[in-house]
Amino acid sequence: MIAASEAEVSFCIEEFQLQNKEFLELFKDICPYNVKSEREVLCIVSPADVKGQIGVAGKIFTSIAESKVSVEMYSQNASEVAQLIVVHSDEAKKAIRNLHMKLVELRV
Repeated sequence: MIAASEAEVSFCIEEFQLQNKEFLELFKDICPYNVKSEREVLCIVSPADVKGQIGVAGKIFTSIAESKVSVEMYSQNASEVAQLIVVHSDEAKKAIRNLHMKLVELRV
């Protein structure tokens, strides 16, 4: 997962990669970096007919906000079918439960 802005590039890697000293040294030579652990990537996969529908990301963010969970990173693939969200590991199950209830069970 990668998200970029004008001033920052954020990406997710598996935690075991942080033990690879050569990997980290390469980044140190390129730019400063900050590592956050204990995070989960939630992937919401929608039906193909969701492409172009207005408000899909809004429904996802509303559901997560109602769970009192903070989104730390967000990315959407070009097909608009997959929405990727990073949350703290302690809050992942709570977010998933509410997402499932609001977007699957109720078909909102």
